[in-house]
Amino acid sequence: MLVNEHVATSTKQYVFIHGYGGDAQSNFFPWMKQELEAKGHAVVLLDLPNTDKPNVQEQAEFLKNQVTFDEHTVIVAHSLGGPVAFRILENLDAPIAKLILADPVLRPEFNDGERLDVTASDSFAFDFEKIAANADAISIISDAKHVTIKKEHIDEFSSLLHARHVEVDLSERHLMVAELPELLEEALLTGVKPVSFLDLPVLLPEDVDFKPTGQSPLTYSKTFQADVEEKFGKGWKREVNTLDTFMCSSWYFFRYLDPHNEEAFASPEALKTWMPVDFYLGGPEHVNGHLLYSRFFTKVLFDAGYIDFDEPFTVHRHQGLILGTDGRKMSKRWGNVINPSDVVDVHGADTMRMYEMFMGPLEDDKPWDENGVKGVRRFLERVWNLQEKLETGSGKLDIEVERKLHQTIKKVGDDLTSLGFNTAIAKMMEMVNEFSKVEKIPTTDYILFITILAPFAPHMAEELWQLLGHKTLIAFEPWPQYDESKLVSDTMTIAVQVNGKVRATIDISSDASDDDVKAAAMADENVKKWMNGSDAKKVIYVKGKIVNIVV
Repeated sequence: MLVNEHVATSTKQYVFIHGYGGDAQSNFFPWMKQELEAKGHAVVLLDLPNTDKPNVQEQAEFLKNQVTFDEHTVIVAHSLGGPVAFRILENLDAPIAKLILADPVLRPEFNDGERLDVTASDSFAFDFEKIAANADAISIISDAKHVTIKKEHIDEFSSLLHARHVEVDLSERHLMVAELPELLEEALLTGVKPVSFLDLPVLLPEDVDFKPTGQSPLTYSKTFQADVEEKFGKGWKREVNTLDTFMCSSWYFFRYLDPHNEEAFASPEALKTWMPVDFYLGGPEHVNGHLLYSRFFTKVLFDAGYIDFDEPFTVHRHQGLILGTDGRKMSKRWGNVINPSDVVDVHGADTMRMYEMFMGPLEDDKPWDENGVKGVRRFLERVWNLQEKLETGSGKLDIEVERKLHQTIKKVGDDLTSLGFNTAIAKMMEMVNEFSKVEKIPTTDYILFITILAPFAPHMAEELWQLLGHKTLIAFEPWPQYDESKLVSDTMTIAVQVNGKVRATIDISSDASDDDVKAAAMADENVKKWMNGSDAKKVIYVKGKIVNIVV
């Protein structure tokens, strides 16, 4: 990569070239003109001649007569404006700062129908080598849906011009929008250009001092910058930050295995003991960052024979984003950022922690909801207030409440293993509802509950543990064991329908036969009332769930 600080910081002249059937007031041009002028840049935005019956060469000559193109010029060309820009660049004596092509036309072949006027507008035979040489940098912005311009044409452009390519996914076709922030961002990015394929490989120099100075070691190499200005022009230098920080930090887990080894990045013994990583949890930003690069490093090391596995992580789980209250990704731009410290100051750290786990499935993106935060806070207050019901001694919970406690212990343990945090919390909320119905709670059962609560609300759980007389930490306590015999209820509740509508529920032994369940349903007083003396034509029993009586 080459950089030119002077080009990057200088005032630019932006020349906009609209497409077939367009004009200076169409699409994103007026908005971009306003944005760029507000930043102190000059903007040329003209109506091209004969836009409905275009002649590309005529339009190029028109612009060359109106505009001076130099090293401070950035051309932004939309659609058929691309070929107009090509005809201009083919005939310049010196390069412009940048060419940006917005869904450009390579040949008059379109996905959404013929345009005979476009076909007749030019030969579409271009000198791409001359065009590439007359622009210090070239970028293409394309419609990700490729409604109008063929994808293979965009790919061909990228290859022919060695262009940076950015896709945008819009509801409108062919980038025909009033505002296009991605295009504005690309227009403002100047003074940077890739090294062409013809100039590769770029060999790293030997005259490098790796003593820490706060700058890249390449900064002080004389041979690394030798002949660059002579070859690429005044002010151009090679970029000295050659690796992104993601790349630099994407193999650290290998070095962590054996950090003091001076002979290798890690010994075979350390690699065999610790790798591959058992479990990796990462968000969407990591998919094309750390996760991608770490897999790349691993496969390179595998191919080179340094390791005997080609994937760094045995299991990978994705976690969704927490969105703003408006459902968009949190950003200063939208003013929807939630500051965790502010939430902790008002509601406490346990509330913050537990609400994030309760918001929804781990993999889903989830919008922030202040009412949900308050709901979790109320739940924790209810758990705290259950202390008022505690009793010591030989007291026991009602058998059904005790059964629900053991079901909760099992459910929370299973859900923690599968990272189903939201369903685990929902089960604990159900258990607190059951505790609230009884007059007394044995302290031993309350301790079981706060032990499974501890991973979700560790601060409050530790405080309750201490208040109950313990000197150790609840975090070091073994996970409670549930009693298998107390997981299944002795009775089951069955809904009873008459002609498809629920008219009653019955409680019956879990061991009851199908005939006994049907008989109990028929004998229920509410069911008899709705049958109104009629005989049952059919009785359907869905085991353990529902009886439907058809009369």
